[in-house]
Amino acid sequence: MSERGINSSILEFRDFINTHPQLVKKVRKSGESWQPYYEKWVLLGESDPYWDKYKEGSKKNSNESNVMEKLRKWTEDVDMDQIQDKVKQWDQTISIFQGMLTQFKEDKQENGSKPNFNDNNYRD
Repeated sequence: MSERGINSSILEFRDFINTHPQLVKKVRKSGESWQPYYEKWVLLGESDPYWDKYKEGSKKNSNESNVMEKLRKWTEDVDMDQIQDKVKQWDQTISIFQGMLTQFKEDKQENGSKPNFNDNNYRD
């Protein structure tokens, strides 16, 4: 359904949810329906203190932003040449492993065509 077909209050509620990530996490984690929260939003409005605990400014979000900041700094310090060398090494290792698997598969097929007299296929 296109956004034109969606009720404008639902679109506003969706925008509201995007500014309250803790609410999104709570609903997804618990498996609850959005309906009760939508009804509270309609009755209480966006500025009600009830919603404060779900805003972006929580301690958890500040920790997440610190992690993201550390990750950003780390990516700035990464030497792309070293990463490329490591990827080449992994590629070579995987190629060797694939070659070994192919060799074992061919050996198994060759041995599989010969009758194996150790198997007791014929029992009394």
